[in-house]
Amino acid sequence: MSKKTVRIGIGAFLLIIGSLFYLMNMYTPICGDDYLYSFYLTPVAAKSFFEGASIGFEQKISSFTDVIFSQYNHYFYVNGRTIPHILEQSFAGLWGENCFNLINVFAFLLLNMLVIWISGKRNLTKFGYWVAAVFFIWFLLPCPVDLFLLMSGALNYTWSAVLCLAFLLVYTKVRQMERVNWGVAFLLFLLGVISGWTHESLVIGISGALFIIYCVQYNKRKPKSPEIALVAGFWLGTLLLCLSPAARGRASFDHPSIWETFLLIIGELRAFYVLLFLLVYTFFREKRNNNNHTLRKFFYDNQLYFYVILIELVFSLVIGFRNVRQLF
Repeated sequence: MSKKTVRIGIGAFLLIIGSLFYLMNMYTPICGDDYLYSFYLTPVAAKSFFEGASIGFEQKISSFTDVIFSQYNHYFYVNGRTIPHILEQSFAGLWGENCFNLINVFAFLLLNMLVIWISGKRNLTKFGYWVAAVFFIWFLLPCPVDLFLLMSGALNYTWSAVLCLAFLLVYTKVRQMERVNWGVAFLLFLLGVISGWTHESLVIGISGALFIIYCVQYNKRKPKSPEIALVAGFWLGTLLLCLSPAARGRASFDHPSIWETFLLIIGELRAFYVLLFLLVYTFFREKRNNNNHTLRKFFYDNQLYFYVILIELVFSLVIGFRNVRQLF
């Protein structure tokens, strides 16, 4: 099959998936959180929200200035996910659901593209990888409607994941750079801050994995200035997210025990079990072929992702199982 035919097939497949996704988004109703995000948040409204009431939600968002000042209160009273929540209040209060539905199609397709790209850039031109990516992401991740279609869920999880995957992709590139001018360094730092200031269930694993990598490899490899700018920005974004007063307050909520959390988690990790099966299969296949060097290289090249999985599992056990979306 020629490359042109494959590209046409991939394009047709993405057009079909994008159209179906857009139709599903059109018929996905606005949930309670999306409606509340269209209002300017006051401290009174934030307090009533956590008490199960809706007192103080009176002023509709009417400008981007309202969004910024509302997010100031969000940061202190709700949580520290400032980047996705700025988008949430902008769509809910200013730009509208139709605008979100259209852009969300591209966010979902971009999520699939980044997953494939990280597995290997050449895989972007392989039709089977696109089919597998869409299938695994939609059917194996928990609560796809909540994660991909609802405005609050998509912005907090799908769009945040796109930013984090874009960060990881850029990270693999800048590791090979010696130096860049100050403008590019600033853009790398800004990308790091924005990506790290998204969602704790994504960024804590990445930040922790990067810290371990640097500790293990410090004497073997010194990071250059472009990499330092990017990673420092990501760590700063993670700190701004996790150390917000609201995040510290939410951490004090009651949560299930570690054992109860573990039992709840193992019943929902469908994607993880598929990944584990593929890893075990790869291990025994290479072992049977006496390709120990290849196997070691595979684990070395992907150690960052193994650290991310381990840290995310520990993090979920510590904070307790609240809902299946945190397993995204």
